[in-house]
Amino acid sequence: LNNLSVVLQMTGDYQGAKPIYDETIAIRRRRVSEASDPGDESWSELATSLSNLASLHERLGAFDDARALYVEALDIRRASSLVDDSPEADNRLATTLNGLAGLLQAMGELSLARAHQTEALEVWRGFLGDEPHRQMAIGLSNLAGILRYEGDVVASRLRYEQSIQQWRALYGDDHPSLGLTQQNLAMLLSMQGDASAATPLLEDSIRIMRGELGDDHPDVAAALTNLGSLYARQGDLKAAHELLE
Repeated sequence: LNNLSVVLQMTGDYQGAKPIYDETIAIRRRRVSEASDPGDESWSELATSLSNLASLHERLGAFDDARALYVEALDIRRASSLVDDSPEADNRLATTLNGLAGLLQAMGELSLARAHQTEALEVWRGFLGDEPHRQMAIGLSNLAGILRYEGDVVASRLRYEQSIQQWRALYGDDHPSLGLTQQNLAMLLSMQGDASAATPLLEDSIRIMRGELGDDHPDVAAALTNLGSLYARQGDLKAAHELLE
């Protein structure tokens, strides 16, 4: 049932997915009631279903419902991590923290979002070490976004740069996630008035996006508009006009 609801959610059938999630959670709650050990797999399965339903509610804009589900899932993950110190259990805990942090950011609770995102990174780093890893790259970028909205541009820039280093080490110079993170950093630098530093990042991001999406994609067009504005701010009106016409 849980797999079916995940597929329905991925295809955008949120109303079809929700009752299946509800039924799955009811079944898994009964199993947990029969297993007092939080290290039992039934606890982890329940937390997974709760997180999945939380994600669905978040997409539907029901933030309060999503938060309650994430918090319950996180409580289970914390209890499980006390009796299961495996990397898999730590990863599930960090993933739940990451999901809740994203929701809290959307709700405008930035301080709490930052605390949860920071903890997620600490948990990931605890078992992944210092080697580049996709989850670390995502977590660093997410933390950078939170810090940006908090107005801490120095710390945000550092986290974006660390995320870019991770993406490049993992996948080279052409990965879409690298392009997206570079674009986010470029926008941060642009907001700071550092157009000269933002420009090469955005240019490279557009190169990656074109390779992935083609020249006619709306995201490419929006990025080109932003690049034109950067050119204009640096006095290169000819280049700006060529992009913006």
